[in-house]
Amino acid sequence: MLYKIGDMAKLLGLSQEALRKFERRGLITPVKDEENGYRYYGTLDITSLIRCRSYHRYGFSMNEIAGLMNTRDLDFIIDKYKEREDSLRERIRMDSLMLRYLEDIRRTTESIQNNYQKCSQTVCPPYYSLEYMQNDVLTLSGKVWDYFSNWMERVPFSALSIRWNKDLILQGQTDFIASLCVPEEYAHELAYYLGPPVVYFPARPCVYTLSSEDQNRFDAPQSFEFILDYCRERGLTPADDPYCRTFLSYDKGGNYTRFRQIWLPVTS
Repeated sequence: MLYKIGDMAKLLGLSQEALRKFERRGLITPVKDEENGYRYYGTLDITSLIRCRSYHRYGFSMNEIAGLMNTRDLDFIIDKYKEREDSLRERIRMDSLMLRYLEDIRRTTESIQNNYQKCSQTVCPPYYSLEYMQNDVLTLSGKVWDYFSNWMERVPFSALSIRWNKDLILQGQTDFIASLCVPEEYAHELAYYLGPPVVYFPARPCVYTLSSEDQNRFDAPQSFEFILDYCRERGLTPADDPYCRTFLSYDKGGNYTRFRQIWLPVTS
């Protein structure tokens, strides 16, 4: 029995254009009615398309599907299966890392309601930083552009970060360096470029909080006053430049608020 293209498309869950693509690849061979120009498909076309769709769901490209369908070489087929298995394992690895990272961002976002501008003492997570801007001026040059591209390819694991000058903050002044940052655990898992000028920040005692800024505000002295008050009340001394990870941005058409995790290294 022969079937029209519309019936085949409905039966197999494919568009008519998809069927034509398979036909152009020689993967199905409909019979054409010379009088009305209609294409009619047989039983073997159905079995061929089911196999093609299986290959497509595995992730094979159209070229790969054509090669698999038209060869008699079992070694070739097995090698292609093994290649695809490796690709799927890597995708699963990447999806697992992405899930873990997203869960962390979600938990941090959930904590805004209860922990906004509330300070606590903790140990900051170790991370790497690649600086690209100082006070709104890009500082990238030469090979650093390539390193920056390497990091951008790994977004969202590469997150926006700001580092403020500790001494200037204590003097009530503003100065900041913008960078991309990545937690140490992901930097190694994802084969980041970690040579110069990338900077490593080890785990160390710090004061941690969540805060935010709107529009073009980077008024660190005002933003840090509650953190410095917390330090003074507990006899803690700022030991190094504070830095942050921006984990949420919203209301782009309005105030464009950016939420940040802030760590201020301290000594007792």
